[in-house]
Amino acid sequence: MTLIKILDTELPVKLEWLRTFVAVADTGGFSRAARRLHRSQPAVSTHIKELEANLGAVLLETRDSTTHMTPAGEIVRREAQQILDQAVELVAAVQEVEQTVGGPVRLAASTTPANYVLPVAMVRFERLFPKARTWLAVAATGRVLELVRSNQADLGV
Repeated sequence: MTLIKILDTELPVKLEWLRTFVAVADTGGFSRAARRLHRSQPAVSTHIKELEANLGAVLLETRDSTTHMTPAGEIVRREAQQILDQAVELVAAVQEVEQTVGGPVRLAASTTPANYVLPVAMVRFERLFPKARTWLAVAATGRVLELVRSNQADLGV
């Protein structure tokens, strides 16, 4: 017995199911799709059953030992590819942002770290992250705490 996962009614699909469906549509069969995806054939079949159950439509039919898309399957194939392409773009965009450190980094420090430790650290930081700019406020310890608490400094030393 295959357990069918019923998902949220607003988003009744998983990317994994869409990727599997596109592979079946592209290769023309469950076994070939399984090989392409490095999955078992029963796993591919389960993904398709779950996708069909959650969408409430038959997407694939087997005739003459070959798999064919239904009209609903044709729509899902087209839209699924767009969704998968956008998911790849989303990951790439987030990775680009996360790998880029930039903007101001506001530091506040008491006299000793401000004079002896932070200047070298700030230069190294800006060399490692050329899009970042450091700013340093030198103040008494109590004032350093105030600057951090009031979000006027990102880091206090």
